Formats: sequence, structure tokens, C-alpha cells
Amino acid sequence: MSLGEEKFSENASVMKLYLEVSHKLHEEKTPHQNITVYETEIFGRLMTLDGEPVLTS
Repeated sequence: MSLGEEKFSENASVMKLYLEVSHKLHEEKTPHQNITVYETEIFGRLMTLDGEPVLTS
């Protein structure tokens, strides 16, 4: 999968979130999880754990 095609989405009954990645900043595999940090065009940096987006408020 090329980076321009990397996308993440979250769906809930009251909200949908769709993030398109511009490029990968860092990727690391630990004994417990895979950590990847991406740059997005609109929201800045996005971290994923085992391929799932991590969101904070």
C-alpha cells in the first residue's frame, strides 16, 4: 500500500472520522505492539497502535 492510499476511519452512532495520511514519520515494533506515526494534511500527526488510530482530546 502506498502512503497516499493509507487511510483510517472510525465509525460511531453519532460520529464518523476519516483521516488521509500524507506520509509516514516513524515505525517501530516493540515486543508488545506495532507503533506507527503518520503526518496528516489537516490534523497533523496521527499515532497508531497495531494499526488502530489513537485519538486524544
